[in-house]
Parts: sequence; structure tokens; C-alpha cells
Amino acid sequence: MGFFLFLLVNAALFVRPAEIIPDLLGWNIYLFLILACAAASLPEVVRYFLTHPIDTQPVTLCVFGILAAIALAPLAMMDFEETLRTGVYFLKVVVYYVLLVSLVNAPGRLRFFVGWLLACCLVLTAITLLQYHEVIELQTLKTLTDSQVDRATGEVLYFNRLQGSGIFQDPNDMCMMLAAAAPLCLFLLFEKQNPALRLLWGVELALFIYAIALTRSRGGFLALLAGMGVLAWRRFGWRRTLALGCVGLPLLLLLLDSRQTSISASEGTGRTRVQEWSDWMMEFRDHPLLGKGMSLAKEEDDPKERLPGQELKHLAHNSFLQAYADTGILGGTLFLGAFFFALWSMLRLGREEIHVAEPTMRRLLPFMLGAVAAYTVGLLTLSLCYVVPTYLVLGLAVAFVNVAVCQPAVPALRFDVRVLGRCAVAGVAYLAAMYVFVRLFINWA
Repeated sequence: MGFFLFLLVNAALFVRPAEIIPDLLGWNIYLFLILACAAASLPEVVRYFLTHPIDTQPVTLCVFGILAAIALAPLAMMDFEETLRTGVYFLKVVVYYVLLVSLVNAPGRLRFFVGWLLACCLVLTAITLLQYHEVIELQTLKTLTDSQVDRATGEVLYFNRLQGSGIFQDPNDMCMMLAAAAPLCLFLLFEKQNPALRLLWGVELALFIYAIALTRSRGGFLALLAGMGVLAWRRFGWRRTLALGCVGLPLLLLLLDSRQTSISASEGTGRTRVQEWSDWMMEFRDHPLLGKGMSLAKEEDDPKERLPGQELKHLAHNSFLQAYADTGILGGTLFLGAFFFALWSMLRLGREEIHVAEPTMRRLLPFMLGAVAAYTVGLLTLSLCYVVPTYLVLGLAVAFVNVAVCQPAVPALRFDVRVLGRCAVAGVAYLAAMYVFVRLFINWA
């Protein structure tokens, strides 16, 4: 029952029934389902933590640590109301993550769950595409109109950008989720199964690529490149990957919009992104220990409620930098460490001397690694530290490592001083690289 309810939780997360059926507006279907799922799944959650010692779950420890770090900044300022507000908000995300790693506990469940997620993505993509092309009209779904200046003529050009609903009601967020889903869709396409199902996954992949193009998201494009590149590297080796890149990259550039494939840090949104990174690095410098507090908009921050001339500060558009500025050195390192450990854990299973015993998990490994890599790269251009999809991706990585039985057995990655030291080194290296990049850009500009 718990796993079935969790499938419904994810359906509500992606499809958002209340935004398709107006009569359901005001009903918090997702919250009701996840509470019911948590109640029904309590025995499996307890069993999971009894059979998986917490020191062998570095990603889970990082997630719990982020929750604590979020509470520390307002608590240190004796702002108990803000501590409760931000803590409860992120606690709901942690509950989702715990349910995922506890319930997706067998190879069959993981494969089914991947297929279910892709089916939910397909429904979301189909609805948004129909809305974009004005085949249907839903008041809760909107197409974003954006603009850019033509460098040759100086003329302002307006264009539409595809966006989803709910937590994907932003072209960049929508694109990043599709970029992470694309490698998993390829996995099901390559699996030996009914030809009709293979046709379905092929059509779905084509729709994903088309939707990615319509979002015109540069960050999503980079995420897609990273995911497909890592997938090809783990499946075919670096020589074949280079050959595939020489053929596939020009084709991808032809298929996608010129705005999306024009990557520059010296003009347009690229320039704005770097300036925002510089501002948020200053925020981190001003609050290095505990951070300034979680960046979570309040009800009074609604655009309709703001006074004339009052503007909200833009987010960092870099999740790792956002985490450092919001939660200080501890929370930022833990957030970076969660993805560091997720990727490291899967890479350990891909070594030549390691054999993943279950055939489906063995075939899935490079595709799952590609999905996590795509989302990780996407986080470099978006602030998504506290949303469910981020912890969905982390949970998938943890679930995969948990159910992938290897021969010889791979020792558990223990969260000890040595592993923590590597995480700290990765954090310092990241901050140093960001600082050097931003300073070089500012001095050059």
C-alpha cells in the first residue's frame, strides 16, 4: 500500500490535477497523499533504517544535516517564527526523500518507479505542449513571453517559452527535469521489450527533446549535454563518446534554438548570471558560518502585495552557491556533498573489477549516472536547493546503490573522517573555482 500511495504522490507532484480540473483548486492533494503514504509506510521506513546503518548513508546524512543547517541561522538570531516556517517547509521535502529511499527497495520496484516517473513526465509534457500550441486552453497554465536584443539590428525580439505547472512553472526548471529524464527514457528505449512499448519510449524521447527546445533554456541545454556525455562515456568509453559527440552535437545544435545554444558569460543572461554569483558570494562572505537564512519567499513577497518600486532580490541561479550563502559553510558543504556522494557511490559500482549481479541494474547504471550528472550540472545555473525534484534525483541515486548487488561486494561508503575530509576538499575547491571565475570575469569585463 505504501509504494502504491507513493506512486500517487509522484503523479500529483508532476501532473497537478487541480491545475487541469479547476474544481479541484484549493484541494492540497499532494499533502494529503504524502501524509497518507507516510502513515502507511512507517513499518518499511523503520525497517529501512534498522537494516541500513546511518553511517553507511552519506547522502541521507547530508540531507538531514541540511535540515539542521536551515534552522541554525534564524535560531541564532532568536527568530523562532522563521525557524519554524523554513524548518517545516524543508521537513516536507525530507519526508519525500525518506519515503523514496525506503520504499524503492528492490530492483523491480526501482525499474517500475523509473517507468512511472517517465509516464508522469510524458503527461506533463503532453499537456504543456498542447497548451503551448493552443490546442487546449487551461487557465492555470501559461506560456512565458521573453525577449532578447538582436545583436545585428538592435531590434527587440519577443518569443514564447514553454513552461510546466506547479513546481515546473518556469522554463528552466521544466527543461532541467526533462534533461535528467532523457537518459532514463533512453534506457527503457534500449531495453528488450514489446515493440509497442519501445515505440512509446521513442515518441516520448522525441517529445522531451522538442519540449527542451521550446523552453529555450541554456542551463537545461548544458544539463542535457552533460547527461548524454556521461551516459555515453560510461556505456561506450571515451573514444566512442568523442566520435558520437562529433556527429550528435552538430545535429543537436541544428535542432535547438540559437538562443539556447549561444552560451556566453559576457552578454545577455550569461552576464547577469555571473553578476548574481558575485553578489551572492558577497552574501556568503558576510555570513560564512551559519548563512543569512533560507531563501524562501513569504506571503508578503507576492508580486501583487509589493509596494510600488519594491523589488525582490534575485536568487543566485546556482544551487551550490545559494546553499552556501543561505546556510553557511556547514549547509553549503553538505548540499554539495550530497551530490558528490551520490555520483561517487555510483561511479564505484562502474569500476571494471566490479560486476553488478542483477542484469537490469547493470544495464541501468550508465543511464542513471547520466540522469544524476545532468541534474547536477543544471544546478550550476538554477537555485533549486529546497525543492522536491532535487531530492528525487538524490533519492534515485541512493535507491540504485542500495538495490544493486555487486560481485565482489562493494564496501559501504561510510561517513567517517576520511570521507568527510574529501567532501570538505570538494567544497573548498568549488568555492575557490567560483571565486576565481567570477573575479576573472569582473576584471575582464
